Amino acid sequence: MDIHSCVEELDGLVSEIKQLQGRLRFLKKRKVVCEGFVEEYIKAHNHPGIRYKDIVITHQVRKRRYKGTQQAQHDRVMGVLEKYNMANDAIIRELLDASKGVQEEKEVLNFTKT
Repeated sequence: MDIHSCVEELDGLVSEIKQLQGRLRFLKKRKVVCEGFVEEYIKAHNHPGIRYKDIVITHQVRKRRYKGTQQAQHDRVMGVLEKYNMANDAIIRELLDASKGVQEEKEVLNFTKT
């Protein structure tokens, strides 16, 4: 396989991925709309859920974590440290950086159309 055909294949793959991402974005938006409609129906009719063919849909409340903005994270960390009398800006920055994970370098190819 020569380099020209490999680059053409990469270009085709990149464009196909972009098309699929656009389609996926549309499908996810449509899914949210349909879920909202079903949720409204369940709440309006005061049902615990609905059954259609072999699908059972119930309404549940799930807990999830929301990181929030960097300022909100900073304020929460500051509140915890102040609670234990350890409030220090350097410690807060280090804790927030540690929570992001280890940063490592990775070699990648960059594609630009000309």
